[in-house]
Amino acid sequence: MVSGSGMAFSRSDVSGLPDSPLMSGTVLFVPHARVAEVSAMAGVERGDASRLAHASFVFDQDDATALGAIAVAIDAGGRFPVSVPEGRYVVCLADVFADHTTGPPYSVVGCAEVALPAAPVAGLSVSFGEGGVIARLS
Repeated sequence: MVSGSGMAFSRSDVSGLPDSPLMSGTVLFVPHARVAEVSAMAGVERGDASRLAHASFVFDQDDATALGAIAVAIDAGGRFPVSVPEGRYVVCLADVFADHTTGPPYSVVGCAEVALPAAPVAGLSVSFGEGGVIARLS
């Protein structure tokens, strides 16, 4: 089991302005074995990670259940818990804009692929910006 904490933030595209934590939203962890289904939902050809990073689509509770997704809430400081089995995931960021309500259904703004090791995770950052969604281990 991978356990640790994550941080969700908006990347600044303006020189001199810092990145800022997201104040709400959801992080969806979908087992990588289901990447073809996530890509199809997003209308993106499988393997096109750059388009998946910008994919905007709705992910409902039936989709989440069918794909074995784990949804975790982002708190007001941009933090979220990470407690998932080790492995590769498609990590989607959802419900982050003011006009989005917390799902389900989840309003996805993009997804990224990440491998989570069995060892404790010091931190997982999931960010959204001009380059789409990016997920990185720290």
